[in-house]
Amino acid sequence: IKNLITGEKLDIPPLLVEQYPVLKELEKKIREGQLGLFDEK
Repeated sequence: IKNLITGEKLDIPPLLVEQYPVLKELEKKIREGQLGLFDEK
């Protein structure tokens, strides 16, 4: 799973999302910038 997050692009396979719904929520939070994992300049 740690290999899915690569800098600018977050790519979670749909099958993985089906198995782990929490990833979809995590992706949403990352895209909204709530987790602060990515520094957007």
